[in-house]
Amino acid sequence: MNPLAGRYEKQGDAGEYRPPKSYSTTDSSPERRVTPIRRVLMVGAPWHHMGQRSGMTPLVAALSARFDLVRTAPSRLDKLTVLLRRALQKLRDKVTGKSRKLSWSPFYDLQKWTVETCAIRKLKSEQFDAVVFESIEDYFEQFAAVRERFPGLRVIGISHQPPGWWRLFAPDSQGRLDAFDEVVCLSRHAQTYLTDAVGHPNVHRLPHGVDSEFFCDSATVPPLPGFNVLFCGKWLRDFEALERTVSKALSTHPDWVFHLVVPAGARNIEQHFRLARFDNVQWYSGVSDEDLRDLYIKCQVLYLPLLDATANNAILEAMACGLPILTNGVGGIADYLSDDTAQYIKGDWMEGAVEQLAWCQSNPAALAAQAKAARQKVENELDWRIVAARFADVIGGADPRESVEGTHQ
Repeated sequence: MNPLAGRYEKQGDAGEYRPPKSYSTTDSSPERRVTPIRRVLMVGAPWHHMGQRSGMTPLVAALSARFDLVRTAPSRLDKLTVLLRRALQKLRDKVTGKSRKLSWSPFYDLQKWTVETCAIRKLKSEQFDAVVFESIEDYFEQFAAVRERFPGLRVIGISHQPPGWWRLFAPDSQGRLDAFDEVVCLSRHAQTYLTDAVGHPNVHRLPHGVDSEFFCDSATVPPLPGFNVLFCGKWLRDFEALERTVSKALSTHPDWVFHLVVPAGARNIEQHFRLARFDNVQWYSGVSDEDLRDLYIKCQVLYLPLLDATANNAILEAMACGLPILTNGVGGIADYLSDDTAQYIKGDWMEGAVEQLAWCQSNPAALAAQAKAARQKVENELDWRIVAARFADVIGGADPRESVEGTHQ
């Protein structure tokens, strides 16, 4: 039996779904006036490879100005509980001869299990009006079985991964997200997939944000001499395309320097070793927020070939810092960039990318205009304070499309 049966009421012939009247909402209409959302539990933790200014942590800070907000902080008891349960699982597997997966998601590990255990414990022992899973793909596993114990709780989840990830790791996901009242995703194609293939009736597309007060250009940070190309990240990056581009570029432009910000623990594929052969490739790992921002300011262009994407932190931070961008319009990238704000890779990866990088070197004025337009888009649409206002509407039960954009509170 679906514990959420009757949780959604169909309104009209258009098939629009809204929470039933018994659920908390900020809607002021008499028929839906109920207790407003005041206390919110955020289920998540800072990404270990990101600083405090990247990822979801700035959203948590922005929402803290709007709600009495608590973020999960697992106790020693939570950690011991998970270790004991995992030991019992392994013992049961040994007895039965059947191996049980830890979760439907490959991202879910003991650390994520501990965070979710902390969340369930706090929901049982404290009063919350809403709970937000910062990443469905990372932190959502155990809660589905206990969802019905919290009938008055609004449950919101954020999905970060593109449709391709769901096809690979969770192909049979119809109804998997039924425990959520609202699902937030970061791109149009993700919204379509989660609505049609996963079957959730309330999928909202909100942009990923960026801390534009911190990530910004600075006249006190001088640019590096020469032509410096920045690459950041590991997840869904096309390292084969990067390696081919660098190999070709340094054979024709030996004075170019490529700066690669890649976590040391993630440098484990063939292309990394090929890239490490070049003297003009510089590697960074564990950089501070300030040093990362300075790299965005010092370099002349961000080159970011991608396999897929919904949103991308490196692109948003480069936009905020006024660093010109050369990337490919895969997945949700077109929701954040356009021909007015970035250069898109054309033709063959190796030949086309090198030619466009050379064009970037020769046309600084055109790139500066694109970078200025990108920064303006950040200030008008993608600053975390603006995104947080719309996200707060989702938490409260209002339509985020009706929020006033561009207002900093």
